Amino acid sequence: MNNNVKRTVNSFRGFVSPVDTTPFAKPYAKLSDGVFSIEPNPYQELSDYQRLLENEEEEIKSLFELDYLTWSKQRSSKNPIVRTLSYVWERLDGDHNLDLLLNRSTDDGHGPFRPDANPYGASIWHPESLGFQANMGVFNLFYNEVIADGRVPLIVILPSAGDVEHRAEGRADENIALTKHFEEKGYLYINFLDSLEDVHKDKLSAKSVFVRTHLNGASNKLLAEEIIEALSL
Repeated sequence: MNNNVKRTVNSFRGFVSPVDTTPFAKPYAKLSDGVFSIEPNPYQELSDYQRLLENEEEEIKSLFELDYLTWSKQRSSKNPIVRTLSYVWERLDGDHNLDLLLNRSTDDGHGPFRPDANPYGASIWHPESLGFQANMGVFNLFYNEVIADGRVPLIVILPSAGDVEHRAEGRADENIALTKHFEEKGYLYINFLDSLEDVHKDKLSAKSVFVRTHLNGASNKLLAEEIIEALSL
């Protein structure tokens, strides 16, 4: 799921989603000095969470040192005004919208990588970001282990509601570098957004595909059919 690229490298839920009500830790993928690893859950016992409750400030500081916010080597601006403007700019995607408005050809590239960009923002899709590379490490590990087990690996890319709306507006997919990596590796994969566009055409919208944040019945049926066909079942 496209919105899981952030969760894959995140060790503590509160860092990637501060308004979330589930303050849990988990295993996470990491790329440090070119070495890929799956790091264990930093909280293995119930007593770890008790420690968090009793000494939140110290524990949060310790968890922060493990999280992608730290090892990504990216640093968001500490100035709240500048940080807010960068979030707004990411959301509006100004250059791309201007190209569409003026009927100019759009750039599907990622442009230069900005280390000062929000680590959990759009920059996590940039091929130069450690978060993107760690995610590719997970896919490579999965694919190779399935083949070694004598099975057929299939990667299914499920879009978020935002991805659907971007495609409906004619904007470039955020995960272009992901599909490019799969194609270069020769991985068998389905980009379900392509199938949704083929079915809905100019009526493609998040409302036609989702119930709240999950695929609706018709979309799930289409997804099952696509998987069956891809695996030649």
